[in-house]
Amino acid sequence: VHCVNNAISVIFTYLQGIVNVSVQNVLYVVYLILSMLVAIIGVWLFAKNTDENYSLENKEISIILGAEENQLDCKNIAYKYQKINNCKQEINKVKKYLFIIDEINRGDISKIFGELFFAIDPGYRGEEGIVDTQYQNLVFKENDDVFRDGFYIPKNVYIIGTMNDIDRSVESLDFAFRRRFAFKEISVDDTQYSILSSIKNKSVDFDCLQLKMDAINEKLKDLGLSEAYYIGAAYFKKIENYIGQQGKLTQQSFNDLWNYNLKGVLYEYFRGESDADKKLKELKKVYDEAKSQG
Repeated sequence: VHCVNNAISVIFTYLQGIVNVSVQNVLYVVYLILSMLVAIIGVWLFAKNTDENYSLENKEISIILGAEENQLDCKNIAYKYQKINNCKQEINKVKKYLFIIDEINRGDISKIFGELFFAIDPGYRGEEGIVDTQYQNLVFKENDDVFRDGFYIPKNVYIIGTMNDIDRSVESLDFAFRRRFAFKEISVDDTQYSILSSIKNKSVDFDCLQLKMDAINEKLKDLGLSEAYYIGAAYFKKIENYIGQQGKLTQQSFNDLWNYNLKGVLYEYFRGESDADKKLKELKKVYDEAKSQG
């Protein structure tokens, strides 16, 4: 803009001093006008490019944020050209991470977690809950290690443990450990459909498996066992291992499922009882009688 104003001033000054217009004068005026036009176009292109870059930055920021993170206010980040990097850093702070421990009660949890038994408490997460572990001397202090001064569990890390509390030869969880977790029971009904419907062989009668599973669990209830002892759908999914030669289920398929997968675990429920065999026969009867109408 400053260049344009200077060019216009020169033109008017020059025209005022012209008395006799010569060819050189005309060419000089044309040169000044073209210079002014080039300056105007340059200013316009600069402004347009800056606006497009700003729009692209905003667009990329919105893509980075995603639907779940749109609550972050990136407009308040200090420097325009650092918006994207700063937004990424903000997102990493709130991104959630899961640490899943299957069969969490198959070991002495207090000893397994050791010093971290304190750090997993929700009230002591983050750097303020930092602890020195017995392996702290293995961390090189000169390295830029986030845990060089101690170990802690970040607030955005969630620990999920799965367990079957009726399994034998497993450790019980003490009250101090239970206090650090929330417990959610997953019943056999919660997973029945998702597991059985994942059977790839289309010849498998889903309704028949569901009826047999429900019949056994209902009988277990009649025999005085709680829902913790119900047979889950994972046992019945093993029917895939006993598909007949024609690629279809047969009565032998169901017999094999009973003999090799169901009978053993059901017998363990009543091992040592005087009428264990009688109860097992009752379970086998309801298993055989449960059939779909198809």
